Amino acid sequence: MGFTGSLGGGRALFDLCAARPEPIPFFGELGSINPMFVLPAAAARGAQIGTGWAGSLTMGAGQFCTNPGIGANRRGWRCLCGGGEIGAGTGGSAGHVDRWDRAGLSRWSGPV
Repeated sequence: MGFTGSLGGGRALFDLCAARPEPIPFFGELGSINPMFVLPAAAARGAQIGTGWAGSLTMGAGQFCTNPGIGANRRGWRCLCGGGEIGAGTGGSAGHVDRWDRAGLSRWSGPV
């Protein structure tokens, strides 16, 4: 069985696979935030990078194991979609994405 997602969900599936009369293998990609590093030379393309990042978040409804979870620059960690920008970057392509800021994602934002 293959699974990409949370540690809790992955552990539950692993336990089910192992508890079978004939256990089956479990392959999991669990809990990664896949950081993205924005180097100083890329700062001028911030909006373009943010739009591409938002597109990566919504590809496959956000279920790809390579989904970038957080961005970093020389000044620290920052959620590139903080401040309500993710809705514009995704074009409202998915309802759950449009609600991320309201659900508290903007609190991950730090100084730029």
